[in-house]
Amino acid sequence: MGAAAVEQMVAAGLDWAVGHAVYAAASDSVAGQIVTAMPEAYDGTGTWVVDIGEP
Repeated sequence: MGAAAVEQMVAAGLDWAVGHAVYAAASDSVAGQIVTAMPEAYDGTGTWVVDIGEP
């Protein structure tokens, strides 16, 4: 199921790595949050993103 969900996100234009993180957050595998230095990559995904600053 996860692979199909990520495939759909990638087909909709999301980067594959972002798609995997969003799926993990949505399935509660990572307590529903994503820690990243690029929070803008997750705009419009509905996930809780924690900005750790500039890369």
